[in-house]
Amino acid sequence: MPKSTERLHGVDAARGLALLGMMATHLVALSDGWGNPSWAALFSGRASALFAVLAGVGLALSTGREAAPSGRGLAAARAGVLTRAAIIVAIGLTLGLVPTTAAVILVHYGLLFGLATLFLGMRKRVLAIWLVLWTGLSPVLAQLLRGNAPELQQANPTWADVVDLPTLLSTLFLTGYYPVLQWLAYLIAGLLIGRLALDRIGIQCALLACSATVAVLAKLASAALITPAVHTRLLAADQPSGGLDLALDTGFYGSTPTDTWWWLAVAGPHSGTPLDLAHTIGTAGTVLAICLLLCKALGRHQAAISPLTGAGSMTLTLYSAHVVMLGFIVPVSATTLYLIHALVALAIGGLFAATGSRGPLELLAHAGSSAARKVVAAGSR
Repeated sequence: MPKSTERLHGVDAARGLALLGMMATHLVALSDGWGNPSWAALFSGRASALFAVLAGVGLALSTGREAAPSGRGLAAARAGVLTRAAIIVAIGLTLGLVPTTAAVILVHYGLLFGLATLFLGMRKRVLAIWLVLWTGLSPVLAQLLRGNAPELQQANPTWADVVDLPTLLSTLFLTGYYPVLQWLAYLIAGLLIGRLALDRIGIQCALLACSATVAVLAKLASAALITPAVHTRLLAADQPSGGLDLALDTGFYGSTPTDTWWWLAVAGPHSGTPLDLAHTIGTAGTVLAICLLLCKALGRHQAAISPLTGAGSMTLTLYSAHVVMLGFIVPVSATTLYLIHALVALAIGGLFAATGSRGPLELLAHAGSSAARKVVAAGSR
């Protein structure tokens, strides 16, 4: 059994898969010319949710693992996380300047890190209660608030948008592609999972069973709620881009219309409903459990997947590089371009894994976080 301080490479492997999945949704059309979902639609909503859940797992692993911090340790941990959050937001606002149609997640991601500091000191039982309540109620609150909420005109926030802070915050929390209000559920779920003894095979198997069950039940519940009559009512309501049936397979734009409460019964990708959150939390936990079990089975042979785990250990750098690369027009097919992005990420990940190095942006975030922790810890003495 690994020591409690040993790095869990299964978490890195899951992060690597999340990165590859998000690349697919950025580069490959989610539907064909006839309105049928493409292979990339499998990752729509699920890859980004996995990314967010793993952010919470990472926070738990870096702030005590099974034991939540308290007292001075909690204050120092919060300072470190808030500094990391600020760095991620700054990187995200800068990447917003890249000319791309992809929805860049980093500004939302940084805000979620900051909000997660409120939950760092909570025990597992309290986190579980918060997770259930936030998953069920935050979409209802968003539905109430979103009707007349202002939103940015462009897809990704930039430094220029900070001038109009109310509109920026409204977009980030309510109307954007990754609405922070609902997405906080992913961070809470990740914190809860990260507080488990993830190095134990029994916990890994239980995580797999519970997560897969939640994912399946959420989809079944949505199918049961959307009867033919409800489907007809939704068809007659405000339509998402591309139509209702396509959106249920490929995704909404972060949230649903607000003209009827029946929208909360859908579980389509990026719909931000209770059942969407439950399904994607379930799929995230399933992928993480499989990766942990795989690494457990590989044992000393984990080097076989080092390109994937290496890429997963430096997703901030590789995701940012991927967004920059999106700004260049390359005359190849979408699938070929995806393979280029994916193979470059895996090659860099394998190289950094072999040398034991951190990615440059990871070094920046770690340095800022560590400095903030030390300042707070020293000031508490």
